[in-house]
Amino acid sequence: MKWIFSNKNFILLFMGNFVSSIGTTFYNFGVGWYILTITSSPLQAGIYMVTSGVISFLMMPFCVVIADRFDKAKILYVTDYIRGVAIIVARIFIFQALSMTTTLIVLYLSMIVLTVNQALFQPAASSLTVEVVDRENLQSANATMSLIGSFQGIVGLLLGGIIYGLLGIKWIFIINGISFILSGISEMFIRYGYQEPESKLTVKSGMKDFAEGVQYLLSKKGLFSLLY
Repeated sequence: MKWIFSNKNFILLFMGNFVSSIGTTFYNFGVGWYILTITSSPLQAGIYMVTSGVISFLMMPFCVVIADRFDKAKILYVTDYIRGVAIIVARIFIFQALSMTTTLIVLYLSMIVLTVNQALFQPAASSLTVEVVDRENLQSANATMSLIGSFQGIVGLLLGGIIYGLLGIKWIFIINGISFILSGISEMFIRYGYQEPESKLTVKSGMKDFAEGVQYLLSKKGLFSLLY
């Protein structure tokens, strides 16, 4: 495992993926709890969580096609910047004494932005591992990256509960927004030999890529847990 510490690109990729996965769980848990607090409705909180899972499920195959066609490192930092800004903007709006309905609209809009960008981020991060790691270390790298999927639910929920309980929802927004922006800055330093695809995107190639996206989605069993 010594190779990990000498591979700057993989370290940046791992940390970016860690922040993205943990941050998404952390944020959705905190906001779900906040919705429960302001509405006193477990149904409203449940709808929020399920909606995020459904959007991720539906968007992922399309996002795999996009991730396969464009600069994967750029996808990482652009999606992190978008999420960081979206969270900070949502925080500014929510604490302006808005009505409950307006607050829920802002929360749902920010959730949609985060979920779509997470759906773009995840396949790009997964496929980028192959680009920044030597073949002999690829199995070890994939195992290391899989740790994120194993711990994202536990760590994200634990952090969300602790920070929400001690500091309140405002700090959920602040910490998560800043962490996404810092992660985006670090991902700008990932370097790999990106080459534009020789073939143009056609209906036939798009359908083929879409089928591969569906296969990728089915291989990520953790995504299905979001729907229950």
